Amino acid sequence: VTSGRMSKGGIATLWDRDYTVDAADVEPRYWKSFKFVCTYLNRPGKTSDFYDDVLMQCLYFGSWLYPEVNVAEIIEYATERKMAGFFLYDFDYKTGRFKSVPGFYSQGEVKQSLFNNTRDYIELHGHKENHADFLLQCKEIESMDQMTDYDLFTACAGALRGAKSKMIEIQQPEPEKK
Repeated sequence: VTSGRMSKGGIATLWDRDYTVDAADVEPRYWKSFKFVCTYLNRPGKTSDFYDDVLMQCLYFGSWLYPEVNVAEIIEYATERKMAGFFLYDFDYKTGRFKSVPGFYSQGEVKQSLFNNTRDYIELHGHKENHADFLLQCKEIESMDQMTDYDLFTACAGALRGAKSKMIEIQQPEPEKK
């Protein structure tokens, strides 16, 4: 962080669009799915305690693990605990393959994408958002340069980015046609 304070750990679990709940003909703003079901912002005493919280959240929700790879220790931690099956990988359109490292970078041009995806999410789904801690961080952050001080914002923005993953698209069941 740039403010001099110790960084907190941010975790966000996003319920992806669920075709068993929201039929293909339902407008996105009326979806019951595609919303955050859990947010976490904490600085436990030990880093391993935070990593355990990340893994427990993945287990509890059956969710992907799409870490911010600027802070890559969680990748090694999860792998050592035989939980690498939870990893979500981005697709590299240049090579036609999934990237070798799971997660996302929150630097450079990706940062603009994180802000854009978050803005679009709030515009379309913000009326049903139950996590005030996330919304408050969205309200407070004034520029991309401040992102390092808004750990929950970054976690939620990452989850929204992960929801667009081709890996999820490949594994998503086809919507039922009427």
